[in-house]
This record gives sequence, C-alpha cells and structure tokens, in this order.
Amino acid sequence: MLNNIKGHKILVVDNDDEIRRFLIILLISEDFDVDFASEGEEALKKIAENEYGAILCEINLPGVNGLSLLKKLKKINVHTEAIMLSYKSTIAEAIEALRLGAFDYLSKPFENIDIISNTLTKALKSYVIKLQNQSLIKQLTENNKNLETIVKKKTGKLAQSNKKILEANAQLITLQESLLEERKLSALGSITAGFAHEINNPIQNILIYAELLLGRIPGDCQDHEFCEIIKNEVDRISSITNKILNFSRKSSYSQKEIINLFEFVTDLFENNRNKLANKNIISKIQIDPEYYIVCDKNELYQIFLNLLLNSIDAIKKEGGYISIEARKTKKIIEVLFIDSGSGIQKENQLHIFEPFFSTKDVGKGTGLGLYISYNLLKKNKATITLHESSKQGTSFKISLPWQEIKA
Repeated sequence: MLNNIKGHKILVVDNDDEIRRFLIILLISEDFDVDFASEGEEALKKIAENEYGAILCEINLPGVNGLSLLKKLKKINVHTEAIMLSYKSTIAEAIEALRLGAFDYLSKPFENIDIISNTLTKALKSYVIKLQNQSLIKQLTENNKNLETIVKKKTGKLAQSNKKILEANAQLITLQESLLEERKLSALGSITAGFAHEINNPIQNILIYAELLLGRIPGDCQDHEFCEIIKNEVDRISSITNKILNFSRKSSYSQKEIINLFEFVTDLFENNRNKLANKNIISKIQIDPEYYIVCDKNELYQIFLNLLLNSIDAIKKEGGYISIEARKTKKIIEVLFIDSGSGIQKENQLHIFEPFFSTKDVGKGTGLGLYISYNLLKKNKATITLHESSKQGTSFKISLPWQEIKA
C-alpha cells in the first residue's frame, strides 16, 4: 500500500492564481492526482464529497481562512494530512496550525521546490499508515470476537495469546503516534526558531534606541513614561522569543545546585511584586526555611515563573491570593502552588501539559509554558501534576528531590 501513495488524491487550496497553477503543474508533473480550489468554501464542499490523502492549503484565505478550514477538515476526515502554506504567517498562526493537527508548515516563497513534493510524499505515507492502522484494529477486533466464541467452548489459553497480540499492537500504534508527534515537534522547533531569530534582531535595535531616549528625556516628562512602556513591551517580546528558542533547543544539560526553597520562593514573589500589586493579589509562603533541594536554579525559576504568571492571569482584577506551600516526605519535597483564580475547565485538564495547548486567544499565549515546565522538571528528576482545580482556584503539585544540609 505504501508503494502506491501517489494514487491518493491531493487538494491544492490557494487564492493566488499563479501559486495555485504552479503547484498544480508541479504536482501533476510528478504523477500526483491533483484537485484544486481557490477559496475555503469551495474547498470544504470538495472535502465533503471526496476522499483526499492530503491537502496543501494557504492560511490567509478570504472568507473561510486556512485555520478554520483545517479545523473542519479534521472533523470530516481525521486521517487526511494538511500542509499549511503562507507568505506572512505569524508564530502564533504556525503554532495554531500544528496544534489543530497540520502535518507541516511551509513558508512562501519556496526556497526549494523539492521540499514541496518531499513533504507531500511524507504526508501521504502518514495518511496510508493511519488507514492501515484503522483497518488492522478493525480486523483484530473482529478476530478477537470470533476467538472469544471459540475459546469459551475450548480453553482460555488462546484468549490470553490474542490479548497479548492486541496489547502488542496497541503499543506499536502508541509508538508510531509518539514518533509522528516527535517529528511534528522537531519541525515546529525549526520553524519557530527561525521566526524567533528573525524577530530578535529588530527588537534588540528598538531596545537600544529606547534606552538611549530614556537617558536623554527627563524622568518627569510624559515621553519618558512612553519610552518605559516601549522598553517593557520589547522585554516581553524577548521573553516570548527566548521561550520559543528554549523549546527548539531541548538541551539535556542542567547545572544543578543546592537551593534554599524558602529564599528561592521569596525572591520569586519579590521580583514580581508589581504584577501582584496591580491585581491586588496577596502572596503567601508556607515553607520551612531549612528545606533545600537539588535542581538547576534557572530552570526551576522558569517553571515557578510560568505557574505564577498563569495564576496571575487566572485571578480577577478585584484581587485574590497565591500561596506556595511545601512539605517533606522521605527524599521528596512536595510543593503546592495554589491560587484563587477561575480554575481550569474539566475538559481542558487532560491537555494542559500538551505542547501548544492554550485556552487564551490566538496571539496571547504560546501554549508552551506548562509543556516546557513539565519537561524541565522531568530533566531534573522531578514531577508536576494538576492537584486540584475548581471555580474557586487551582493547585499544582511539584515533587522535588530534597537535599539534607548538615550543620
């Protein structure tokens, strides 16, 4: 079946006549079976009426845009792979496309036309594997029912053997899905790293000029305040791009040290006291001053800061509290990170540690904070779980290896 992947139909969706014609001619010349549409509504009608192995789709379509089309495609046929295209997409749109299930993302103009057919071939292989898995699961389920009938009359040994086969197949499917997800994350890592580097250069220039102006404008002048706002917003952009670059690097190296947990949390709250004060949030610390942990301090700070900023976002303007508590059990220190925010909806709780999952509007969050925190803790031989969440607030539990300090 993998030998005949080009027999599966391709849909090209692009409102740019020249690009659409170019893609159609290119793909037909390489023996792909090609269909096309110039807008989202037309594409949806064709998707509803035909079976496509993959689609090549522009994100910035008029009317039904590419992201909306992708979302609807996955409801109609979850197996069809989507390769998203764009001239001017933002990082947020690229992340959203992959979160919605896109197979890959290609930027226009295409640096090398071979990348189009190569990516499309990989997408079709993925589509075929999904179909094979679906067929295999159906066949195994039917075989299992037949075997159960036979086994009831004879012996339980055959049932046990069949169960092992089913379990082995389930493990293979899980492994395949894991490998596909890893490939997708790797592809996104390259895309987002490129975006981040391109953004970093101009914002560093903006920062330099903002600081020069701050040095020349008197502190009591309103223009001084405007420059401060520019500088703060540039710092915020830098923070986002650094988070994306950290995600793409995935370094396994950690510089571990002994950390006093009480002092560490005190510094965290102190460094963010203005953000807390702006929302009338009370900070509470219930940690023994003699609790020490072994961890990479910079990575731990990033984890706690992610949780703190999420908690601040979740608390309404009229105020609330954020409490960090700790208790020791054997060789573990359990840290509870508690807030009085609006909580996490039940249907979202299973997905909060997934990459790019966010309940915020597009552009207001990368969806990487908790995913990065989860993996950084794993690297430091620690864990994080959602302890409790309701409309009255949320608590996360972090389990850290503790270090005994002898006097």
